[in-house]
Amino acid sequence: INAGSLTVSKNTNSPTGNVASGATNVEVARYDFKATGEAIRIDTIYLYSTASLYQVKLYVDGSQVGTAANVATTTSSTISIGNNFIVPAGTTKQLVVKADIKDSTSSSINKTSGTSFTFTLRNTGNTAGSLYTKQTSGTSGVSGSTSSANALTVKTGTLTAAKNLSYGDRSTAAPTGVV
Repeated sequence: INAGSLTVSKNTNSPTGNVASGATNVEVARYDFKATGEAIRIDTIYLYSTASLYQVKLYVDGSQVGTAANVATTTSSTISIGNNFIVPAGTTKQLVVKADIKDSTSSSINKTSGTSFTFTLRNTGNTAGSLYTKQTSGTSGVSGSTSSANALTVKTGTLTAAKNLSYGDRSTAAPTGVV
């Protein structure tokens, strides 16, 4: 059995561009967790963002792991995963990060249009992105590298409605019969 190790990197399909202010459950980052040597259980994920976000959630294989956390801009937040995120040896698992594009202090405060932010897996000291346990040897480790996703920009839009003049007005009568 080879000594186990974990590599964390930004997935090439991590979102870029604009996100809607006030939108919920928006994908803000996507990461690859690659285990070599032995299976690795991810115990804790550290979350950091350059703008506060509300209800940040983590997904592995389409299922949420851990509980939602509000992420402020001055400190990192921690999500304990438990036994729900195990990367078998020689494989790569994707971690998808979703959040509400609202201020971390209240679900009723939408992010300001034009705000740009970058989501990162890291602790406040910028020394770790996650804590893990090797499944065969039982030893613990720290993914020393931190991994930043692509910058996203909050945008608001306007809706304009107009009548399609190529269709004439229509009317109908309410049915009067009994079925």
